[in-house]
Parts: sequence; structure tokens; C-alpha cells
Amino acid sequence: MRLLPLVALSLAPLLPAQGTGIVLTNGIDAHFDVPYSPTLIPRSGITIEAWVKYDDSTIPTGTYRWPTICRQNPTPGRESYFLRVGASNTNNRSLEFKVNTVAGSRSTNYVFTAGQFANWTHLAGTWDGASLVIYVNGVAVRTLATSGGRIADNGGVLRVGNGDVSSPGAETWNGEIDELRIWPFARSQAEIQQTMNETIGALPGGVMSFALDNDYLDSSSGLVGTATGPIAFAPNNLVLATRAAAAFPFGGPTSTCTPAPASCIGGPAIVGGAGFAWVGVNGPANASGLLALAFGSAPSPTVVLGVSIWLDPTTLMTFGTSTNALGACHVPLPIPNSPSLSGAGLSSQFVFLDAACGPQGLVATDGLAIGIQ
Repeated sequence: MRLLPLVALSLAPLLPAQGTGIVLTNGIDAHFDVPYSPTLIPRSGITIEAWVKYDDSTIPTGTYRWPTICRQNPTPGRESYFLRVGASNTNNRSLEFKVNTVAGSRSTNYVFTAGQFANWTHLAGTWDGASLVIYVNGVAVRTLATSGGRIADNGGVLRVGNGDVSSPGAETWNGEIDELRIWPFARSQAEIQQTMNETIGALPGGVMSFALDNDYLDSSSGLVGTATGPIAFAPNNLVLATRAAAAFPFGGPTSTCTPAPASCIGGPAIVGGAGFAWVGVNGPANASGLLALAFGSAPSPTVVLGVSIWLDPTTLMTFGTSTNALGACHVPLPIPNSPSLSGAGLSSQFVFLDAACGPQGLVATDGLAIGIQ
């Protein structure tokens, strides 16, 4: 199969969209829960990002409050990760990002000013096994260097708009949330900046994309949330452009382990996109490998050393790569600002050294085709 016909179908005009988000009030329990799925616990790092409005002027003092954007497993003391405000009982203005890893809890915080998040603000937190980073409007404002390993899987639901409800209303968000995305790796600042003003669905590789346009659907992984309490959708003045992901997985991985290595991208490929990157996740830790690129995918795989190669071997280009301590491989490849590239297509696949999961010491991701927009 050649890519160009597929790419042509995927490239829609980039249009502004004004949709809805969810509105919540601290002190009144409301949220939506996404049932447990392994997708909720990324093994190769994480990026949580969302547009929010937060009203710190109505958070009470003398009463403990932890307004929460999202939390994996709301059971007290069992969270895998969260992004929230640690208002405590003094209306602290502290944005908290926490991951519980197999080696213990890791967290950092960013102290914001009164009213700083009263208008729409893009927030993000990333974890790559070596650093926790908090971003505000696409700029890193807090970095904590630390180790810790992959995120601990404590089961439970993904709760959005609230956290632990053992103290009624204490952790409900106080404001609005829109365009929540959770990526299975740590995105770079360039990647966050390139897509923060866009709504994007159908992203590959285990990304979760909740546009919150009158539903609780994750358009990328197909997960669906269920609402509890007086949570409401409301139109807002957050204007985001709608962009197609234009990324299409094909073939399958070569691995004897679960989860198997998978192909991702740091965001849609656009002409002049300085933040574009090819990403592999669920690979072996600290392993050597390569990224193969081709101008077409193969009608059937070529098996090399036990690995199914899903790319056209006559057009292969290869780049030496390696994974980090969480098994993620991040290969930034900025796209030149050349209009002639619009509509072009590429396909990719990662191959890594892995004696534990590879039939002959090698594992590979599925193939991924992208269209440049």
C-alpha cells in the first residue's frame, strides 16, 4: 500500500472551533470516571495537559481543599498520578503534579499568583523517569530532577474534575476544564507549544484525548467516562483550531511481552513544525535500536532476524536511537518550512535490542504512517 491516497483523505482544512468544556464547583462533588484500562497507566512516562480556568477567589480558608484536574485512582493513598491545586486550608496557590512510581512517590509544585488562572490557561505536567516538569502556557516553570522508574499500576478509575471524595466536595475542581490529553511519554516543550492551541483526536499509540465537546469520549483510545454529580457542559470562549492527527498505525509489533512496543508521534506533522518527533513506547529500558523511515508501507512484512518489517525496504532510511530508563525513544525530526511537503507521506517503525521479549534478541513496534499537513 502506498501512502499518498491515504494521506490525501486525511488532510482536512485547519479550522477554528469553539466547543464546550466541563464546569465544576469546589465543595460540590462532581466528576467523570473512566473505567480501568492498562492505557490509563503509561509505562514509558506521561504528559498530562489541559486548558483550565480556576477561581481561587472563592476557595475557603479554614477548610481543606485540593481542587483536582485529574487523578488516576481516587482511593485514598492509592493514586498513580494527579494534577491538582494544593489549596490546603489556607487557599494556597500551588499547582501540584505527582506520580507514584515503582520506587516511590515523586512530586513537584508551582506557586502561582492570585487570579493567575482565572482566564483560560494551558497547564501540563511531564514525567520521563528522570525529571518532573510543569508547564504553564507552554513554558516550563518548574523542573525537578529525580529518578523513580515507571508509574505504579494501582488499578482504579481515571477521575476527571475531582479526586478523593472521602471528604465531600474537598477535591472538586473550582472552575472549567477543557481539552484534556494524556500522552504515554513525556512531551517536549516544543511539542506542547505546537499543539496546545489545537484540538486533536485519533492520536496513535495509547494517547487519551478528551475534547469534552458534550461527551466524555476519549477519541484516541476509545475509552468513555461516566458522569457523577452536577457536572455540566458549557460553551466557552476558548478558541482552538481543529486538526486531523493524520497518523495511521498498520501491521503489528514483534514481541513476546505485554504491553508490546508501540509507535507514537509527538503531535501531527505539519509543514514548518519544529516540534515534530517520532516516538516509540513500551520498549526495553536503556536499549539500543533504530528508527526506520520509508516513503511507503509494505503489502506484507519482510521478516528479518525474526522481526516483521512493515516498511518498503527499497526506500528505507535509518537513524540510530536508544530508549530511556522507561523504555521510551524520542527522535525529534523538525519538518522544514517547505510548502511542497504538504500532502507527502512517510511511514516508520522502531526496532530495539531486547533479549527478554525478542524471539531473536530484537523487538519492533507496529508501523505508523503519517501525512504532512
